[in-house]
Amino acid sequence: MRAGQNDPDLAARLVTVLLDADVGRWRAVGEIAAPQGGAAAAALELLASRAETPLPLDELSAALPFSSVGLFRLAMIVDERRLDRARVAGAEPATRAELLVRVSARAADTGDRDTALGSITEAVDHYRRLAQVNPAAYLPDLATSLNNLSNQQSDTGDRNGALGSITEAVDHCRRLAQVNPAAYLPDLATSLNNLSDCLADTDSSARGWNAVIDSLEHPAARAELRTGWARRLHTVGESAQARDQLGIAAAEADRPLGASPDRAAVVFTMRARQAVRSLAQELGPAGDLPVWAAADIPEAHVDLVNAYARVANWAAEQAALDAQREIFVSPGFRTTLQALAALYPANPVPGQLLALLDEIDEAGIDAVFARRLADHHRRALLDAWIGTPTWTESRDFLRQHQSALTEEESIEILASAEDDTSRQHLAILDLTSVLPDERVYQLVTDAAAAEDAALDASRPVSSPC
Repeated sequence: MRAGQNDPDLAARLVTVLLDADVGRWRAVGEIAAPQGGAAAAALELLASRAETPLPLDELSAALPFSSVGLFRLAMIVDERRLDRARVAGAEPATRAELLVRVSARAADTGDRDTALGSITEAVDHYRRLAQVNPAAYLPDLATSLNNLSNQQSDTGDRNGALGSITEAVDHCRRLAQVNPAAYLPDLATSLNNLSDCLADTDSSARGWNAVIDSLEHPAARAELRTGWARRLHTVGESAQARDQLGIAAAEADRPLGASPDRAAVVFTMRARQAVRSLAQELGPAGDLPVWAAADIPEAHVDLVNAYARVANWAAEQAALDAQREIFVSPGFRTTLQALAALYPANPVPGQLLALLDEIDEAGIDAVFARRLADHHRRALLDAWIGTPTWTESRDFLRQHQSALTEEESIEILASAEDDTSRQHLAILDLTSVLPDERVYQLVTDAAAAEDAALDASRPVSSPC
């Protein structure tokens, strides 16, 4: 390569020769070209432009990011070639539409606004016809492509066209979000932000946002979208209005989930609360927000929660809590747990620790820890008994630990279990209270003996003469 160090054309030819000899090296050459282009990019562009290019265009396109300045022109050439091939082959409209969206984005990267606008306009036409036939499959693509069309229309000075396209996109996204808010609220927020960019004043933006927000049924969905509006207001310097909208959003997101919420409700409630908290932290202290939105959550508190969550039994859990006992019993840690429980409603650990703190408030930390450790040992003993490999070893284990295994607490643990093996061992304990253990284990292991015992138990007792 030194021969072409001061001659870019020669360097490009040398790289082309290298690739002609082994086209499989295109990925390594692309990595060299990505930061700044140069001879490596020029060689790839030359090969991609050939009528019978040896490059794997689909694989190359997937490997070309939309962020590498040195590869913008190569990416444009590659996706235009792919689109040309699709047209010649009579590809399905959905395939052509997808390729047109990529070509539009590549053209925008290279500054070719006319191609960017023409390609996305054609993509919208395809998706509009597809969505008329199958809206469930293609309405999301139509909404996304309309967003992109609006951006390209705005870039070329067509303000009215941009406003019309984004207004239609908002309408489609609103319909999608009403059906599936967890999936489509982010797209709706993006469309509304783009709509605000096209509108002349804040009042017009507010009417657009509020109309869509009010059309959503679930309070958490309204909260997430309203937080997007509040963030928009904060971005344009309307901090007082941003705080007002954030307060409303927080109240909507703070509504209880109910006894048995579905997964979708949990997901977008969690997402709404986290969005509210994120903006609240940016805006600064406010006294009227829920604890999950306003409370400080120290990293040390999160570390303790995670340390507790990582271990699998009480002995290890107690060790984790004892190592940070000063944090664990501090008033601020309870506040952190309340905030985390609301922000991550699908995670049971904050709730478990809050319940543990309530126990400690009633009985004291040492008594609670001792009680839980005893329960841990009792469960371990039951597991060891149930896990004995043979019935003979099970009987011997019972004889050795009969006092502990027949304690009321052990009986309650087995009685609360739902698996057949635990119920079987509970029955063994019940029978040993009235029969010798040899006889009990004979009943367990010998079906004939069990049948005889059942018949004996079912025979009526004879009356004395």
